Amino acid sequence: MSGSLAFGTKGIDVAIAETPAGQRAMSALQPGTAPSTAVMHQSFTGALLRTVGGKLTEAPISPFDILKTPFDGTDCTAWLTTLLSRGGDIWLPDGDYLIASAGPDSGGVNVVLTKSTRIRCGSGARFFTNAPGLDNDMIRFTVPPNGAGLPAKGIDFSWTGGVFDQAQQKGSTSMPFMAEFPSPNPGASSTCDGLSIRGDFKDLNGATWAGIRRCIVKDVVFDAGAHWQSAGGDGGLFIGGVRKARVEGNTFKGCRDVGFYASASDDGVVGGNYVVRNNDFLHCFHGAAMKRGVLGFNISDNYGEGCVRMVTIDYIVASAYGGSVRNNTGKKCHVLARVDQGRNITVQDNLSIEAGAFLADGATPVAVMSPYIVVLQGAQDCIVVHNNSTGIHPTVAANYPTSGYAYAVSNAQDDATIKSQNNRLINNRATGWRGLGVDQGINTTMVDNELIGGTVPQFLLGGSGQYEVRVNQATRRRDYSHGINLADGSPTNVALGRRGNDNHGIYWGTNLIGFAIAGTAQFIVDNRGVRLPGIATYPDDAAAQAGGLVPGNLYKTGDGTLHVVG
Repeated sequence: MSGSLAFGTKGIDVAIAETPAGQRAMSALQPGTAPSTAVMHQSFTGALLRTVGGKLTEAPISPFDILKTPFDGTDCTAWLTTLLSRGGDIWLPDGDYLIASAGPDSGGVNVVLTKSTRIRCGSGARFFTNAPGLDNDMIRFTVPPNGAGLPAKGIDFSWTGGVFDQAQQKGSTSMPFMAEFPSPNPGASSTCDGLSIRGDFKDLNGATWAGIRRCIVKDVVFDAGAHWQSAGGDGGLFIGGVRKARVEGNTFKGCRDVGFYASASDDGVVGGNYVVRNNDFLHCFHGAAMKRGVLGFNISDNYGEGCVRMVTIDYIVASAYGGSVRNNTGKKCHVLARVDQGRNITVQDNLSIEAGAFLADGATPVAVMSPYIVVLQGAQDCIVVHNNSTGIHPTVAANYPTSGYAYAVSNAQDDATIKSQNNRLINNRATGWRGLGVDQGINTTMVDNELIGGTVPQFLLGGSGQYEVRVNQATRRRDYSHGINLADGSPTNVALGRRGNDNHGIYWGTNLIGFAIAGTAQFIVDNRGVRLPGIATYPDDAAAQAGGLVPGNLYKTGDGTLHVVG
């Protein structure tokens, strides 16, 4: 059967035919300008056709609800902008969506959202650009700059599936180590991401708010190339200024700056509760990054390979704080996790395999920074616990003959006056590294960290106020490199004693060390000498022995003279 349906002032010709397999095929043609001259086909089962057919009776319906197809080979920038700006529930099927280059620092799909939007893509939906390369973000979502039209509770946004092919996208002006590694296709824009979602706005009083309350991006492939050194674009995915976000099940390939870049608002006021899990970061310069004061994040169960830094927490405008980096695995990554001026961050149960990243030739080690498992730079109140490493790549180790320390606590990257403070490194291990670690922080606590192999089995201490309990390489037991400080206690509640007998043992006071038995001070050494406050008085040895003393015990006579029982 066939027919024509009208939508407002436009019409769509729809043809439906039975196929030998019992399915029905629908082809839809939208009349109009150049992008609408292609005819696309989409197969539907009978059930799906009935669903679509049911939608045909609703009004008003956009032609995009029926077409749901790209115009392969033709610039889709305007078409996608119109479609995605509608918001709501949008399906983008398999096909090649060209987002054409448009000159320096311009172009791309730019959408301003005012209602919740869910976008789902076929696994073969590919968004790409052509030569000389798009010099901007491919697809960027924002909210009105003053929040006009947004519901008071904010909106939800999700994107599922599809491929962002960034191979021919321009490189931005704000990528790391540009002098050492210039972009093969440099541009003029400050950002050239694949997908960018910016959720913050300012009200009339200048206060910053999050217009997007929940954001989800999952099952997307961001493909910038085989290796970050020869990649197109800047980052794969950017999310900033949203109240809560989840980034899950995505693959980031060869991103020049960072695979996933999370941020609070530009002023560092709103944005956080970001969950980044079960993603793959392959040969990206940075895998995942948190910047501009992100409050609350969880980066867990991700896999990275060939990244210079797999996870980086950076200081830009404000410190990120209240987050965790857990259960991630990095293979041939130069640095597994780095925290620069972060606060209250836990780095736990991560594994570094054959540490050390290489340039695109696969043979030359990265030489712009030393390799580490975890490095804290100007960080405060962070915990690094239960991390492990199978070793450092021998070629990389040979390239760093005087470094090669697994863990490091140092100053902030861009300001040496900002010291790492009050951090704890507990029960971490490293196999085959030159040394266990370096500490230049203030009040760092290092307990039961262990080096297997290597030559420097302890932290090199260069800061102040450190406390370290080392593990002896030979005995696998603790070596106490600093004293053990205990509370003072008292004769009835000693500081060091026999379990179950709190009034038997050693206690301390100001300029005083005391020994107590049954809650009574027996022997005291203070800054004035020795005292025996619990010594008994007897007239002679016979009386002392009758009182229970044995040869060798001390007693005093009535005149205060000390005697030893004979």
